[in-house]
Amino acid sequence: MYLHLIRLTLETATPLSLGSGRVVRRKRPCLAATGEDTVEHAADAIIRDANGLPIIPGPSYQGVLKRLAASAWGWNRANEIFGFEGDNPKDGQMGTVDCGWGLVHDAEDKAVSPLPGLVGKDDVLDWLRQDAPLWRDHVALGDRLSVEGRKKFARVAVPRGARFSIELAHRASAQDDTLIKVAALFRHPDFRLGAARNRGYGRLRVIRASHECFAPTDGTALRKQRAQAPSVALATDLMADPGFVRPQGRATVFTVTLKADGFLRMGAATEAAIALTKGSHGARAVSDGSSTAWWDEGQRQHEADQNGQEKGADNTLRLMTEPVIAYPPDRTAGVAEVITAQDIVRTGEWTKLTRLGFPVPGSQLRQPIAHRSLFHFNRAAGRVVDAEAYIRADAAGKARIEAALADHARRPAELAELFGAAKGPSVNSKPAPGRAGRLLADDSEITAKWVMAVDHASIDRFTGSVRDRTGALFAEEVLYSAELEASFRISPRLDTQGQSIGGWPDAVTDAFLKALRDLCTGHLPLGARSLGACKGWVQINGHEAETWRERAVALDLPLAREETGS
Repeated sequence: MYLHLIRLTLETATPLSLGSGRVVRRKRPCLAATGEDTVEHAADAIIRDANGLPIIPGPSYQGVLKRLAASAWGWNRANEIFGFEGDNPKDGQMGTVDCGWGLVHDAEDKAVSPLPGLVGKDDVLDWLRQDAPLWRDHVALGDRLSVEGRKKFARVAVPRGARFSIELAHRASAQDDTLIKVAALFRHPDFRLGAARNRGYGRLRVIRASHECFAPTDGTALRKQRAQAPSVALATDLMADPGFVRPQGRATVFTVTLKADGFLRMGAATEAAIALTKGSHGARAVSDGSSTAWWDEGQRQHEADQNGQEKGADNTLRLMTEPVIAYPPDRTAGVAEVITAQDIVRTGEWTKLTRLGFPVPGSQLRQPIAHRSLFHFNRAAGRVVDAEAYIRADAAGKARIEAALADHARRPAELAELFGAAKGPSVNSKPAPGRAGRLLADDSEITAKWVMAVDHASIDRFTGSVRDRTGALFAEEVLYSAELEASFRISPRLDTQGQSIGGWPDAVTDAFLKALRDLCTGHLPLGARSLGACKGWVQINGHEAETWRERAVALDLPLAREETGS
């Protein structure tokens, strides 16, 4: 019996949220009736090792691998590899694959020991030790899948670019390739880890993979290898091994390429209170299309002095940016860097502000599509409300129309199967159960040639006119000539046993494709305010692509040229 070892290095392609059961609290500014105030927000803390660093527990990804293995090879084979629990201890069975914990990498791209007592300064580890290396705000949705009052919540996560290394072990014959096939599941297009996967979190990419097989009599070499960090490569590089090929998923993938017609804004409200109460510096272009922005610091300060603002104050509502960990392509090229939104480099009289890419969380793409799909579904089914009849109706008639409108606003079972459903109000003393959807939207990133800060006048909500008081102006950053590529993945319909039950109903596919059509023709804006009208096209690949493509052509959905054959 030989021991097979495989070491994998994974990089977070989207934020990773693995909860520990504890809570992180942060005070955020807000506008209150009495002036500027703060409100405390809470979020689930990420799981950490003895040094306070993020870590990936083996069981957290073992369950994901088992589900993917069952889909590919059947439950009998998956249970044999990963084990299973019975009704009592005697009925269960141990698995044959050992799943080690994922250890985070330092700035030198080396996995860090989880033993306590880690010392020394490291920019990457110092950032990851924070209570919230990445803090992302979310809006709470009700059972109608719309904003529920003013409720919000937050999620703490490991930012993009962080690396983890894990080690897998399996005892089998020398020629057995089971462990290589298991490790290849990390490259499965449906592999997601942690919480909020439908919101775009938890996508990982395999950076390095290596394999080695040890004979039973080679104990010295085995002990030497097991004492090394899992980031140290083994004898055989798997990245070029044909057995380590990326598995084929069973999802249909819609890749949407968009370009904004005008301005586009994905906002972050953390500086809204400051901007609304102190005014702004005025409209200015802060980028020339590269990843850096230049401006004359002396001129900027002169403008601030003329407006009576505090020295160095910048009161513009910022675009949404998030920290990213960037490793050099070659380990010998240097160390990793934590790129933040305020990375300032001064050169003489000029200031260079290094900016991040502008992320678009998967939920900011998924919810508009889901909402517009509900509109098209109701319209096709004749589920409409007569506004003129409502005006003419008596009190009882208005109540009936309002009840029908409330029913139309809820996601029907056909769409809930695709987009999921939140738990609803109690029905017969029992809450309506929620369900996970089959559509997943990945995080995207916006690229733009210009970032501009545009002034606005604050409007009085009662008179609809400009407020006549000092400091009533504010500014917000917007993107010009912005582009993004979004990805939607639709998995096949499954029954309660996890078996495929055929294609999607025409009413569901048509509603979803019409929503994509609206997105690509400028009728479904993205982002904040009235901005974000885009034009674009769709490419369809993967499972049942031909069936979806036929429906898309019939509905005049803009497809990529290679899709239409033109």
